[in-house]
Amino acid sequence: MLFNSTTASTTPVPNSNKGTYARRKGASAVCNQAAMEVMRKHPDIIINDLCQVVDGSPVFDNWRKGVDVHFYQDEEQKILGVSVSTTVRKALKDLMIQDAKETKHARK
Repeated sequence: MLFNSTTASTTPVPNSNKGTYARRKGASAVCNQAAMEVMRKHPDIIINDLCQVVDGSPVFDNWRKGVDVHFYQDEEQKILGVSVSTTVRKALKDLMIQDAKETKHARK
């Protein structure tokens, strides 16, 4: 059976918000660390590290000054979208390779 899966890290929280249920700065590191512990047991799942994408790009410099965890600027959305689409393309490519190997093996 062919199956491929992806997951993504949660994006960072730029600064703590005073709201009762708001995410707090640093919370993403805790969530992502816990998720990585689980994902280490599933090496076949492709991980899209969106946290690293945001942390590593100067495009998010203005976003980092605020408290909103959403990305409203076109350039921010584009960078995140490219990261997601790249991960999906890799998953599909891996799936096609796996399918070709299984098909070749079934013919023997």
